[in-house]
Amino acid sequence: MLKKIKPYFLVWLLFPAVWFYFYVQDNPEPSTISDTLFYTSLKAPKGSEVDLFNGKTFMVGMHTTGAAFNKLEYQGKIKHVDSLNIKISGVSTKDTVLFLSVNLFKDNSVSTLPANQFQFLKPDSATLCANTRNILSYSPAQNTHTIAIHLNNPANWSTPNISHFKFWILITAFLITLIAIILLQPSFKYLTIVTILTTLILSFYWWIGKDIGSLLSIKNDTPLKEVVFYHNSIPVFLPNPHEFFKGPDKAFRTVSDLINQPYYRLSINRENQSIKNLSFNFSFGLISKSWNLNSINPSEIFANDIDYNYSTSEWKISGTDPYFSFITSDFISSNQKLLFLRKSFFLFISGLIFIVFLLLQPVLADIPLPKIILVSLFFAIIFNTLAFWLFNSRKLVLDAEKRLAFDSPSFDTLSMKEFGRRFGIYIQDQMPGRNNLITSNNYFKYELFGEVPGNPMVYFGKDNWMFYTGENVREIYENKHPLTDNELNKMKDVLVGRRDWLRKRNIRYYIFFPRIPHYIYNEKIGSGLNMYNPKPKLIVLLEYLKKNTDLDIIDVETPILEAKSKYHKNLYYPNDSHWTLFGAYFAYREIINHIKKDFPNMPAPISFDDITWLEADDNDADLAQLLDLNTVIKRHEYIPINHRVNAFNLLPTPNYPEFQSIRPMLFFSSNNTTAPKLLMNRDSYTNFLMPFFATNFSRQAYLWSPFFYPSIVEKEKPDIVITEMLERFIYDLLKDTSTPGDSLQAGFYQGHAD
Repeated sequence: MLKKIKPYFLVWLLFPAVWFYFYVQDNPEPSTISDTLFYTSLKAPKGSEVDLFNGKTFMVGMHTTGAAFNKLEYQGKIKHVDSLNIKISGVSTKDTVLFLSVNLFKDNSVSTLPANQFQFLKPDSATLCANTRNILSYSPAQNTHTIAIHLNNPANWSTPNISHFKFWILITAFLITLIAIILLQPSFKYLTIVTILTTLILSFYWWIGKDIGSLLSIKNDTPLKEVVFYHNSIPVFLPNPHEFFKGPDKAFRTVSDLINQPYYRLSINRENQSIKNLSFNFSFGLISKSWNLNSINPSEIFANDIDYNYSTSEWKISGTDPYFSFITSDFISSNQKLLFLRKSFFLFISGLIFIVFLLLQPVLADIPLPKIILVSLFFAIIFNTLAFWLFNSRKLVLDAEKRLAFDSPSFDTLSMKEFGRRFGIYIQDQMPGRNNLITSNNYFKYELFGEVPGNPMVYFGKDNWMFYTGENVREIYENKHPLTDNELNKMKDVLVGRRDWLRKRNIRYYIFFPRIPHYIYNEKIGSGLNMYNPKPKLIVLLEYLKKNTDLDIIDVETPILEAKSKYHKNLYYPNDSHWTLFGAYFAYREIINHIKKDFPNMPAPISFDDITWLEADDNDADLAQLLDLNTVIKRHEYIPINHRVNAFNLLPTPNYPEFQSIRPMLFFSSNNTTAPKLLMNRDSYTNFLMPFFATNFSRQAYLWSPFFYPSIVEKEKPDIVITEMLERFIYDLLKDTSTPGDSLQAGFYQGHAD
């Protein structure tokens, strides 16, 4: 028989109310992107032209190969999303046009056209074909060569919505604890004490439980030679990879952030001709979700350069830039459910403790309150480690400490004493909340002092500006030990040797040195860093090279400083060691205008007036990452929007075994086959130039290395070779002791955080 509900039982509401407050605090900040993204995968006969219109206004187009599904993407302003039209021309009555998922990203949410709405689209001069597995397919009517498809209002498309799922999960948890109160009938005093104590424990578990990392596991029946993994807060992916895995292997693992970066892309080396039983799994310990590409409805997939045989449900690679993107509403909704369960786990643990407290009322009623609190908190902390262990993925990297997590030891190969020591380190690395403890300590220092004292990697200047001072950067700026004549001469010989070797092969050689932000924003430095010799090392080197050589050196500092005085946008990040895309544009424009004097057929640089700059915040600030504060100190980004930006095709990576680096080689092509071919030695600053370079060169090869590789130059046969070297890396010229033509002892250098 159900016992009487007493008014003071409402004290219990403090428990769910606190949880609700914490949950609201945990919601990620919405993206600041104001434009709309449209993206679909489409396969049409070879030579067909596909155009996307907003009403009658052309937005973007593509030329189809006929062999694979290709992306059709648009990012920018769309006045009326309910008037989107896709036009496919150059098809015959025997042809079929196929679509995978059709998606729209607007107001920080994805809308995906459901498979059951395909029949409601309105095609002109076309017929919806019978299809397998809900692939949207059309054939043109007789005597027509054009298909026009009017997309229905995206307001009717499916969007990630787990509100019902949340409601039933929470109401179940709350009802269980409420029923326990009604059945056990605790006294007012005891219920108040238990509720307050459980709420304190809940607060502790919430704080510890925020250290969330999902383990993404990728498996395939046949070994994959190379996998590149991208993630972002919006469904847009820049060409710089986030995770690079070298195979061949059947399984790869990485840790992902489903909260702040829920959009994923998986690129696969084109040498893997077929994808057999590829599966991927997101897991938080025992909470997990698996997908298999052979069983997923194709209408839920966004892909590029990959073909689908819907009679056998198999995928195969049919282009040079094959990838799958997990950015449809169904994927996002599934991941949100997974994440909600993990984020709510601390509530269920607290609820269990609450019920245990009620059951122990006869035992605890006569024990002094201070002892109850002390013992309860002790057991809550111990229980936290055991409970969260079951619902936390194993950490691969400790972000707060910038190192790999210690792997679990093998008992078979170790003594008992050594196994115990290593297992203890492993347990410490996997301790729930470890990252949060370090982040909270750094954040407390930052809020209290406006900096993080004692960190040798990051210097805090004026107006919250941060400057990298790790490795040799402090010496580069303070210049206690100026370059010697011998060092200057050796640097000169290396660069002249490269130029002369290239000149014999009719290859033009250009050099440019981006400045570190310490000089561009010197007024933000403050008094903590001093220049012992006022003329910077790079300026001394440039003056020496100008006096003693005729090397073709491009000045990228002057246009940067001119733009700084003219515009109110940051050309370098205040909390990152790089220039922004906005700043990189002015360097790009100067580089192309300089090279165009020698190559008049090269396309002119993108006009500044033709670029729309979107603004957004992300968690990628490398200096904030060094302090493990990148989730609270955001990086403000300027995103260039123009049809020529990123308008390149990723090419397969050639087999150049002599090349060694911490980053893979990148190769791109453009549709402009008459433009010159480029090979570029580079560092991380080129990441911000590549999107602009997209259409200025027919083929682009990027080698992350300061060393010169004559063998690769001879294989690539470029028209242009560029050395891009950040100011702080000029000493790497002294390490390249070989002369072009000799066998190179290839090496690599380690960047700070990139």
